[in-house]
Amino acid sequence: MSPTDPKCYGSLLLFASVVLSGSGWAHAIDISGDYRYSFHPPETVAEATDHACREARRAAVGRSVTFREATAALVDSGFTRRLLEAVSQEGVTDAEVVQQSERGTTVSCTVKGRLDQEAMNRILLAQLQADPGPDQTTPDQNRALKLLRVEDDQAGQLIVEFQARRRLDWLNTAYPGSLREEANIMVEFYDAYGRLIAQSRYPARKTETGEDVMTPGEVGSLTIIKPAAAKSYRVWVPN
Repeated sequence: MSPTDPKCYGSLLLFASVVLSGSGWAHAIDISGDYRYSFHPPETVAEATDHACREARRAAVGRSVTFREATAALVDSGFTRRLLEAVSQEGVTDAEVVQQSERGTTVSCTVKGRLDQEAMNRILLAQLQADPGPDQTTPDQNRALKLLRVEDDQAGQLIVEFQARRRLDWLNTAYPGSLREEANIMVEFYDAYGRLIAQSRYPARKTETGEDVMTPGEVGSLTIIKPAAAKSYRVWVPN
């Protein structure tokens, strides 16, 4: 059943209602997650580490059996990402960083905590009831970029289309305020168990051959080859 199938959407709403009504899932379970992140100046080590720990917390929730079962039919959807974000912020207790490391421009973070399954189920139900439906998604954007389209093709590639919201200048002579450091698109691929297998940061250039200036409103695209083991992906723009 497709994630955009209305029957799938309705089944998830019914699933959440049944779970919330009194199943044995209404308790907390131990979770843990890790994340490795490669950064580039002007991003600092502290900023990169903070980002890695936030993503590790999301990974901890996303890898839990309960979350995977509850969202199995929503793989690759924007709804799954919004739900994961909400649960990682509101449904995790006793969260703590257990390990951090730095090697060159790569930082790693491992976190652990407890997932309150009753809270997760309530968040799931609230999100399903509030969501406008699977055919309407909220585009990911920051003040420099807006994602317009993310699509699989039949050749095992991911097509990402984006639009500049402000002038983006990748030339060495870029003037202050051109937002070079924010004009990136993050692409992550996960295996069948929700484990990160590949992560890349792509500069938002007008063409993949490297046109270096985009004016507000201009549209560009990326074509990315999916790893053979990839079962899901996440495409987003850093804030």
